[in-house]
Amino acid sequence: MAVPATTGQLRTRVPDLMTGDYIVCDYTSIANMVGTFSNIGGQVLVEIPTLGTESPYGSFYFIKVDKGLLVADRVVQVFVSWDVLNAGRVIQGKPQTFGTVSGIIRSLTGGVAYADSDGNKATTEQGYGGWPTNNEWDTYIVNFPSYLIQSGKTLDDVFHVDYNATFCQDPAMVGLKHVNTPTLSATYAHRIFRGVETTSNTHKTVGFASSNIAYGWVGFRPVFEYKEV
Repeated sequence: MAVPATTGQLRTRVPDLMTGDYIVCDYTSIANMVGTFSNIGGQVLVEIPTLGTESPYGSFYFIKVDKGLLVADRVVQVFVSWDVLNAGRVIQGKPQTFGTVSGIIRSLTGGVAYADSDGNKATTEQGYGGWPTNNEWDTYIVNFPSYLIQSGKTLDDVFHVDYNATFCQDPAMVGLKHVNTPTLSATYAHRIFRGVETTSNTHKTVGFASSNIAYGWVGFRPVFEYKEV
């Protein structure tokens, strides 16, 4: 399995991780259900496809992006709805222990609307990411430091952002216009996803989708948040 194209190192223990380092983790699930995590720091036996899978069984990498924060290098499961992820507590946070390290598995924040060139809220896509602009997708994915990416590689070689979108925690602001279909507006039933959906700047894209539908092009990218001492 190709490792994330960061300048960091493969580690076997969460406490040893520095920003840009990465560690193996396994995830197992069945269709449209929240699965389980195991084998942190172990060996890769079977890879979870970077293009997504309905019933994952295998390995991915967590990448350290900040103190006490690991983000998966891929969407580990598609054809799983936001509502199912939320019921399984992996939207806001589900307790998880890896060895001696305890924390929560959750999803990234991605904003509730589009940002304009001044960082203000907008109802139509402006190409400047999500609002509020301090959302985690823009902070840790879009703005992942270039010096932590190997020479000749791209952000997609680190986080596999160009093909599958990532469900975020956030509800879409009511009235938000769809990036590809301006006649479609967000309602209380829509949730934010980030990535894909357009042919340019896919990693910056803000979109929304129905919370109760399982799609093949958007899914679950796990985050492990823990207290680092």
